Amino acid sequence: MTDLFDEVEYEIDIDVASLEIVTVSEMAYPPANASLTDDSEEADDAETDDEAEVDEVEDAYDDDVEVDDADTDDVDMSDAPIIGRFECVKSVMGEIELDPMDEWIEFTDDGRGTLFITQEFPFSWTMTGNEIQIKQDAGIENTATYEDGVIILDTGMLYYFE
Repeated sequence: MTDLFDEVEYEIDIDVASLEIVTVSEMAYPPANASLTDDSEEADDAETDDEAEVDEVEDAYDDDVEVDDADTDDVDMSDAPIIGRFECVKSVMGEIELDPMDEWIEFTDDGRGTLFITQEFPFSWTMTGNEIQIKQDAGIENTATYEDGVIILDTGMLYYFE
């Protein structure tokens, strides 16, 4: 079999918030002395194998995410000062302050909640002192703080909710 490419790489763009694959691109690098035409069946089989690998990676991220409610069983957080819905008043990326775009976060007294940043992200939460630990059902964990009626959520970008 004649190899057409020295190396094949896959570039996979994943939406971090939802863990969904956005695009999968194949990048191949031919050797300097290779002919770019090969009509052999072996080349077709290799391409099929590569496609199978891409499908396997996509399937790994398409599996349903199980919600781990173990952290919220028998939790009474009704006295927590953050119970309710808070609207975003600003967000900060680096040194750039951005206007809110209808983002909100809601905490319920059973240790569950919902974050809305372009779409809804259900989560479980705990609070120790003024620190809030948030674990999205998709597995992403964030930390927030609560001070003087303001929740500051750190997702790599800071969101301020009141």
